[in-house]
Amino acid sequence: KGTITGTTTDPLTYTTQGTHVITWTFNDGNGNTETATQNVIVKDVTAPTISIAGGNKTINCPAVPSFTAPTATDNCSVATINIVSDITTPGNCAGSYSRTITWDATDESGNHSSSVSQTITVQDITPPTFTVPANITINTGENCIANTDPTVTGTVTNINDACDSNPTVSYSDTECFGNSTNNGSINAGNGNYFPFTITGFDGTLASNIEKIALAFETNQGKGRAEFTLIAPNGQGIILVGPYCTGGACDDATPSTKELYLPVFYPNSSGYTKWNNNNSIQDGVSQNFTPNGATSSTNTIPELTSYVSSFENFTGSMNGTWLIYSRKQANVNGNIEFKSVCLTPKPTCLGNKIISRTWTVTDACGNKATANQTIKIEDKTAPVLSNAPADVTVECSAIPTATAADLTATDNCDAAPVVTYK
Repeated sequence: KGTITGTTTDPLTYTTQGTHVITWTFNDGNGNTETATQNVIVKDVTAPTISIAGGNKTINCPAVPSFTAPTATDNCSVATINIVSDITTPGNCAGSYSRTITWDATDESGNHSSSVSQTITVQDITPPTFTVPANITINTGENCIANTDPTVTGTVTNINDACDSNPTVSYSDTECFGNSTNNGSINAGNGNYFPFTITGFDGTLASNIEKIALAFETNQGKGRAEFTLIAPNGQGIILVGPYCTGGACDDATPSTKELYLPVFYPNSSGYTKWNNNNSIQDGVSQNFTPNGATSSTNTIPELTSYVSSFENFTGSMNGTWLIYSRKQANVNGNIEFKSVCLTPKPTCLGNKIISRTWTVTDACGNKATANQTIKIEDKTAPVLSNAPADVTVECSAIPTATAADLTATDNCDAAPVVTYK
């Protein structure tokens, strides 16, 4: 008997899906043949391969998210990228949100790939901008009262925010000048500077200080703190210091934060001098005179000389003042500067300077601040009454001048002095 063999003219390679019919011819080697058919079904059941999308990222408003879609390939046909979902989730304020796009891929047989996503978060960290009203001088009126309403003294203009169309505007007034906006930790290296500017006191000396309020927070005790006030001309006075350890300088419970609120006055006030070795109550405003040491282990490039009291300052009150502080090296604990506010002495009873801090805040809490100086002056002269009547006398009998019967009233001074010449 012979060997049966089967042959076909079909190449048996298929690039299209569907049913392919194969005709086989069988031969036994003796000239006997027979044919048969076979159905071959080609079907795509493999899902496309999808790449990763762009990475998640955070951008700043008002930038608009720009997504990087994935790509896809398929073993049998063309793969199509589809957006499965596009979801925007609002943030906690206007101008902040996140947007997530999810994609998958399908081939011509309807096979779906797994899905991939990209999330872009939009945040608002940019403060508004604005123009602060110009410094202004106004006069006191009846009862020594000056109208300092912004309708008189001016308000902010040119408010602009990239993400919030309606930022809020507020202001606060104080008769002291200082720094509470760039507060922060104090290091043990070169120290830290906290500048503030005084204006409006033309002709007033730096020695005319009524008081200075300082706030700082420590743990493990106040002894590791030294604060120096530096005038515009480079003279400095040590308010808090010098460094010390042990006893009242340290804190037995280092996990507890302590807030110190000393108010410093001229030495003529008679208050106790600040001394780190003394027990000083925390969290309570207390009155002191500066420590007044005339030397320090710290090197302050801006400092030209030390003075021991406010009365010894020379130079102008106007200008940039500095609070310099440095943490004591090689000790534990932290120091946080909170604020300083210097109150100059008024030049007269009816005169004063108001430092108005304008703040513009957007919906995400970003703030911008700027100061306006409002100078209030008493330019209203006193009013005399009960002046004696005119008289005619001999040159040898000129009466003695007296102001006993003259009275005067003033809008700011309850007891104006009457003189004659």
